Amino acid sequence: MTLIRYLVIYYIMFLLTLNIVQGQINKKAVQPSIMVVPFKKQTEKFIDKIEELKAFRSAIAKVDEYFLTRNYRTLDFVANYELMQQDQAKLFDLNIPIDQQIAMNANADIMVYFDSEYKNSGSERYVNIYLKAIDASTAQVMSSAEARSNTGNFDDFSLYITSAIMNLGDNMLNTLQLQFDDIKENGKPTRIVFDISNASITMGDIVNGDVLSDKIYQVLENLAHNNYVRCNTNMDKRYGCDDVRMPLEKDNKRYNINYFVRDLRINLALSMPSLKFKISNTGANIRVVIQ
Repeated sequence: MTLIRYLVIYYIMFLLTLNIVQGQINKKAVQPSIMVVPFKKQTEKFIDKIEELKAFRSAIAKVDEYFLTRNYRTLDFVANYELMQQDQAKLFDLNIPIDQQIAMNANADIMVYFDSEYKNSGSERYVNIYLKAIDASTAQVMSSAEARSNTGNFDDFSLYITSAIMNLGDNMLNTLQLQFDDIKENGKPTRIVFDISNASITMGDIVNGDVLSDKIYQVLENLAHNNYVRCNTNMDKRYGCDDVRMPLEKDNKRYNINYFVRDLRINLALSMPSLKFKISNTGANIRVVIQ
């Protein structure tokens, strides 16, 4: 069967699958947002990679179609990259890779690194594609896949990408869906550390009617998804929790780390009005300085 016939069948199956799956998934309140990012080596720059990668935008559009079959919301990496280049103030932490900062600024749940390898042996041409999905806030790998297109003799690079995606199968989508369903049910893990800069108090002191560390725990428990909080550090000047679950939606609206930090700031101030709190975050890692 020729590559063109494969592509015709693929688009028919894509439309059928999209209608069926969207009908099933629309019953669920939350699906992840995806940002497809060009893979680059540490020494490379994104702007060069985008210009180098043959028909990059067209290729990304085809990869986006793959995720649309599960009703995932796709976000444009190139547009957000260009926006961040214009506003350097959005580069909030030089210790975080710029692509991860772009994804977090766009409120992407998952980053999917995309790379392709074009092969031309003269009479036959084909493309290998490689995908790796990571959690945008924690950078943990969620799934990966690779596939090879059927061979052909065409100049249109996107045809080979489409063919490779058709050969990709559903394993990656199924794995991502299982992991995201688990996050929806159990919440997204965040890490929070409280440090005291005020020399006159400790975590064991009574603040607004209760022990300071207990007050902190109560605030986190009230904010956490299903009240799940696990704390592993309780010292005079530091209190740390390595797993505080953040909900993915609240009041039927999407919820992210920015909203969580906002609510944490409000609830700490209401619970302990005698203290001042300075809050910063790097992705899902939150630091609170008690002043």
